[in-house]
Amino acid sequence: MTSFQLIASGKPAGATRLRSALGDFRNFASAIHSSTRLRPWLSFWQALQATVGDIEEVASRYIETLSADTVPEAERLSSDAQSALDRAAEGIAGYSSLLDHWNQIDDSPLDPLDVLPSVAAAAFASREAVDIVDLDSRGLALFKRVTGKHPTDPGLGIGMLVTDFVASVIYDREALWSKAEAAYKILDSDSHQLVSLLETDQWLDDYMASVAELRDAATEAAALSAAATNERIEVRATVRLGARLFEPIARPLVTPLLTIAKGRSILRLTNKDPNVSIGQMRQAGFGRLVEGLQAALRDADAHNKYTLDGNRVLFTSGRAEDAEMSLAQLLDSVLAGMETVLALHFAMTCAFVTAGIAAADLPGAEAWDFSESQKLGVVLGASGWTDVRVSHAGATVEVTGSGFFPANPTSLGGACLPNLGDDVETLVIRSTGGDPHELTVDVGAFRDRDRSENSWDRDVAFIKACVRSSYDAAPIFSGVQVRKWIAMKAREARSQATDGGGRLDSLARLADDLGDDEMAESVRAAERIRTSRLAGRTPAQADISSLDLLIEWERRCL
Repeated sequence: MTSFQLIASGKPAGATRLRSALGDFRNFASAIHSSTRLRPWLSFWQALQATVGDIEEVASRYIETLSADTVPEAERLSSDAQSALDRAAEGIAGYSSLLDHWNQIDDSPLDPLDVLPSVAAAAFASREAVDIVDLDSRGLALFKRVTGKHPTDPGLGIGMLVTDFVASVIYDREALWSKAEAAYKILDSDSHQLVSLLETDQWLDDYMASVAELRDAATEAAALSAAATNERIEVRATVRLGARLFEPIARPLVTPLLTIAKGRSILRLTNKDPNVSIGQMRQAGFGRLVEGLQAALRDADAHNKYTLDGNRVLFTSGRAEDAEMSLAQLLDSVLAGMETVLALHFAMTCAFVTAGIAAADLPGAEAWDFSESQKLGVVLGASGWTDVRVSHAGATVEVTGSGFFPANPTSLGGACLPNLGDDVETLVIRSTGGDPHELTVDVGAFRDRDRSENSWDRDVAFIKACVRSSYDAAPIFSGVQVRKWIAMKAREARSQATDGGGRLDSLARLADDLGDDEMAESVRAAERIRTSRLAGRTPAQADISSLDLLIEWERRCL
């Protein structure tokens, strides 16, 4: 008989067996709790420990339920057990979903940057974002966590959230942002000195080179982690990545911290071996901000100063630091270094932004100068699209992929526009799959809007661009909607004593451009009436009659 059957039959042996099983399970949970946890498996261990804790609570509550003195108490304990069981199921499902999204990432790109669209799509799906604006806003919460301030520049959140998604799988996510917070506090303590670094050519050159290397290193780290989850650790590639993190990536990220916190000369540190500044960071009590950055890996890569002994790596450079480690420890150390430089990079970015430098003007931004196809892929990926393909046909760019358009389809096209070349005149975005749709954007018309000098002209240009663009072959704004809008804006312009004439003229030209001669004449009649009344003259009856069209459309309900 099972333990529950014995209990049901009133035999005390049942409870004894169940308590014994729970004791064994607690020993298992203790073993898990004391296990060595290394990257890239930290998220697995965290999910496992949480689930084991929930299962232990389930068993404990059910044992208490069986020995409860009253029915209400038994019902309460049973409800607690069910809640713990639900949490365990949710935890397992959450981790499984995270891995499902991670497995959608392209692991064999021809160009390291080609992986970014699939990473952005995975981040979008894992955070259950609504659209690219929502994804950015969720990421900006990380900016606030690091700085304690509200961000002003849109777009920063996407990069931070994509990194957060990757960190939740292969790094110690909490450690990454905690390091970023600590580094930001140092940099923000003297923002004037931080900004002055931009005038130090040697540091600036090093920093921009560091950002370019960091871009590719992050992709390599993801690939090494993917290989490790398949029980294959690429030793040579791991050592090489560790060497790149130490030099050239780390030095220009570390030296500003020493310059601001300890008054060290930025030029002197820039001219010295990175081991000097990293050593000084450890001596100054900032060891956590250089975690995983090891000179031994630089030496091992440059001079082949390491050997393999079964499952262990022996470093022969003579340095005391980690002269021997297992393959798993090697990967963990390198991923910790990657985690550190990402944290320092975001701390630097946030510090520059809060010091008043626009995101578009950040040093090193050109390192992320993707191709047009890569930029569009990232935008669509950050909007939840997968399998994105970009093709060119003359002045037309066509983008296809599996995804959904937002409630306002034009917003997706608008997010793509800044990433198009100057020679592009038409953008076509086509969703495939079970619910196909197609958005066609007149790029030139939208660029006219961006070139407009005031809000009135921008609004007029936007209406014109939307009429010339289409969603599923229908204009974004129909002729009926445009007539209503022109009528409403004409009434607003008629009341303007100074700018009214110019505004009415722009509305008339809009109607001309759209082929609506009747509406164009009605708007011009409104301008003639306005001019006559300002001059103290009686308006012509024909103009008053023509004005009726504007009044009719202004009152019309759509």
